[in-house]
Amino acid sequence: HDQHDHRPKEGDALGALLVPSQTALVAGTQNLTHYIAAKIVFFDLRDVFVARLYFPQPSACPLTTFLAQDGDLDRILTEMSGELLGHDGFGELLWGVLEQICANIVKACEWCLIGDQMGSLDRRFSHEEDASVVLEDMMALRQYFVQKDEDGNTNGLDEEVVAHKISRMEILANQVLQEPTDALLTMYYDRNTPERDDRQMVTRETIAGALARRQEKGAKDFTKEHRRKKKGGA
Repeated sequence: HDQHDHRPKEGDALGALLVPSQTALVAGTQNLTHYIAAKIVFFDLRDVFVARLYFPQPSACPLTTFLAQDGDLDRILTEMSGELLGHDGFGELLWGVLEQICANIVKACEWCLIGDQMGSLDRRFSHEEDASVVLEDMMALRQYFVQKDEDGNTNGLDEEVVAHKISRMEILANQVLQEPTDALLTMYYDRNTPERDDRQMVTRETIAGALARRQEKGAKDFTKEHRRKKKGGA
C-alpha cells in the first residue's frame, strides 16, 4: 500500500529545511559582504574617501594617492584578507567583499564629483583637467583590483567585473565632466535629457552636480537658481 502512504519522506523533510536555510545563508552572506565593504570604505577610511578624495580639486588629491602599496587601503585589505582566509570556507566571501569595496570606492568618487556637497567640504573643479584625472584614476583602480602580473595573468578580481563597475565613472568623465559649462547648460535644458536615470550618467541631476563645482559665472548663476528652486520645491 505504498502508493497510499502520504507521510513525508525523510528526504522531503530535509529538503524543506535546507531550502530556506540555503536562502538565509545566501542573504546573510550578501548582508555581511555589504556590511564589511561599507565599514571599510565609508567608516574605517572615511577620512580618505569622504573628506580628502578630490579635495579641493581632483588634481590636488586624486584617487591614485590612496592606491599606493602599503597605504591605508592596502593595509586594511591585507589584514582583512588574512583574517578571512584563516577560516575554512571564507575564501568566496573575500572575493565578494573585494568586489563590493571596489564598487563603494567608485560610489565615493561619484559622490565627490557630482553629489550634494557637505559643509566645509566644498570642492571646486575645472572641466578638462578634472576629467583626465578621473580617467587616470579609473585605470589605476582597475589595475589595483585586477592585479595582472607580467605574463598577463589575473591574480585579483575578474577584469570584466571591475570594468563594469568603473564604466559609469568613465562615462561621467567623458560625457559630462570634460564638457565646458556652456555645453553642459545646453544639455541640461535639452528636453530629451532625463531628470534622473540610474542606467545612464547624462542626466539633469549629474549635470547640476558637475555645474555646482564650477567657478564660471554661468555655472554659479545656474547653481544659485537651481538651489532656490529645489528649496522652494519647484
